[in-house]
Amino acid sequence: MHVSDQQEFPGLFHCTWGGGMENFYYLIVNGGELVCEQVLRIDRSGESPEQTELSDNNKLIEEVINVYESSEYPNNRLEMYPINDDSISEILSSM
Repeated sequence: MHVSDQQEFPGLFHCTWGGGMENFYYLIVNGGELVCEQVLRIDRSGESPEQTELSDNNKLIEEVINVYESSEYPNNRLEMYPINDDSISEILSSM
């Protein structure tokens, strides 16, 4: 997950990948509800990558690309936590 430094995008950018597919999402709280918009998909399973824009908001698409391709963001990543028996037990014991 990444956080944009642009005031226009106060939410979180989230990326998942697997099976040659990269999916890029934008998460924001709107009206008290968490909204997750899929913005971009890159299919790397073929001979060359195929990019599909899934949002009509061109500025949002541009910001997704900037956030994930910029070398200025290495310290902007949220800390990752593995999900396994030990981490689940630790979380549950702290509740």
